[in-house]
Amino acid sequence: MAEPRSAADMARLSQQLRTTTDMVERLTGELRGYLIAQTTLEGNLREIQNAVSQLTRVIRDGDGGVPLMTRIALIEHRLTIEERTGQSAKEWWWKLALNIGTALILAGGSAALALYLGRKP
Repeated sequence: MAEPRSAADMARLSQQLRTTTDMVERLTGELRGYLIAQTTLEGNLREIQNAVSQLTRVIRDGDGGVPLMTRIALIEHRLTIEERTGQSAKEWWWKLALNIGTALILAGGSAALALYLGRKP
């Protein structure tokens, strides 16, 4: 049979039980804190996943506008033209517009001169 315990043994056992109970309560509190933090992180991760999904849609599909990938390809193409020709696309368009304008002025002037000379006073 079990021997009867002394009062000192019972006091020591009671103190150890209180210490163990305190440790378990602190551990439970810490675990609750970790669970809350994990839940918060999961929510943040979902928000990040949604944001990345929206960014991907904008970059790849354009989301109703011109996709960024297409815009980048056009810029790269324009830069390739600039490197090859030594002039920017803007300069090229200005030169084209000036040449067309000059041709129209010359054609208009020639037509006006022809009409003037073709007229009988």
